[in-house]
Amino acid sequence: MKKYIYFALFVALACTGCKKDGDITGNTGYSIPNLWSPANHTISQPLTIDFNWSVVNGASKYQLGISTDSSFATRFFNDSTLTATTQKVSGFTFYTTYYWRVRAKSGGTWTEYSDTYTFKTVPFSMLTIPAGTFIMGDPYSEGGANEHPTHSVTLSSFSISSTEVSQRMYQMFTGTNPSTFPGTLYPVHMVSWYDAIDYCNKLSIAEGLTPCYSINGSTAPGSWTSGTIVMSKTGGYRLPTEAEWEYAASAGGNRYSGTISPAEATNYAWFYTEPQSSIHLVGIKLPNSYGLYDMCGNITEWCWDWYSDYTADAQTNPTGGATGTLRIAKGGAWYSTIELCRIYYRYSYAPGTKDKYVGFRVARD
Repeated sequence: MKKYIYFALFVALACTGCKKDGDITGNTGYSIPNLWSPANHTISQPLTIDFNWSVVNGASKYQLGISTDSSFATRFFNDSTLTATTQKVSGFTFYTTYYWRVRAKSGGTWTEYSDTYTFKTVPFSMLTIPAGTFIMGDPYSEGGANEHPTHSVTLSSFSISSTEVSQRMYQMFTGTNPSTFPGTLYPVHMVSWYDAIDYCNKLSIAEGLTPCYSINGSTAPGSWTSGTIVMSKTGGYRLPTEAEWEYAASAGGNRYSGTISPAEATNYAWFYTEPQSSIHLVGIKLPNSYGLYDMCGNITEWCWDWYSDYTADAQTNPTGGATGTLRIAKGGAWYSTIELCRIYYRYSYAPGTKDKYVGFRVARD
C-alpha cells in the first residue's frame, strides 16, 4: 500500500507543469506582463504613443499587439521581437478606439497575453503653446480704421488644434455639414459663432470633459442662436481668445503666420490669387514654427471675444470686451487679399452670421 502511495505522489510531481487540453501557451511558471501606459479606458491619446509594461522574469522577448477590434482580428501593430518593456508607436488615426495587449517569451515559450487595455485617440492634433509675453497689434501700422495700439500681453500656456475644424470632424459630432463647398477634409464653413460654441461643448461631452460654455447655467448643447453665453475655463474645448489666436499665429513675431514677408506668405497661406482662388484641404501649406496650419488664409476663424477697441495698456490673459454686438474673427480666407491675411487684422461679425468664408479651430487650457 505504501509503495502505491509513493508511486502516485511521484506521478503527480512529475506532471507538474504538464499542458492542459487546449492550453496552447503552456504553464511556464513565469508571470504575465502588466500594462502600465496608456492606462485602460483613457481618452485624448496623441497620435504617437509610448507603450509601457512590466518586466517578466527571464523574458527574452515581448510581443506587443494593437488592434482596432477587441478580438485582434485586424492588427494595427504586431511586433514579437521586442526586447525592452517600452515601445513608441506612431500613425494612429484621429478619434479612433484601439485595443492593446502584451505577452512575453520566457524559456522559449510564450506566456499568456496580458489583460486587454483600450484607449481612444484625440479628435484633433492639439499642440501646446507655451506661456509667454508678446506685443499684440500691428507694429507696421501706419494708421487706419482697423489698426489698434500695440500693447504687451502675457498669456498662460494653452493648446490649440493644428488645423481648422474639418467638415468630417464637424459632422462627426453634430450630424450635419452646412458647408457650401463640400469635402470631408475641407474646413467647415457656413457655421455661426453659436454653432462653433455648441460644437465645442459637444466635443467636450464626447471626451468626458466639462463643457466650457453655458446659457442660463445649462451646458447642454442645443440649437444656440441667442442668449448670454458664459465661458468657464474648465479644461474642455473652446474657441481661442483673440490674444491667444494672434500669439499662436505670430509664433515669435511674424506678420503672417510662418513669415514676416508678404512674398513668402504664399508658402503658408491660401489667399486671393485669381484664377486659382478656392477653398482648400486643411494642412496642405507649410505650418508655422508652432506646427499650426492655415492660421492665415483658407478660412477666417471665429474667436471668443466681443469686438471692442483695445488700448496700449499691458494685459494678462485678456478675453475681450464684457459685452458687444459683434464677435472677433481672425486670419483671412481664400478670397482675402494678402494684406487682409495679416495676423493683426480684425474681422467682426454678428455671432449669428453664417458665411462661406468663416469657420473655426478649437483650443483648450
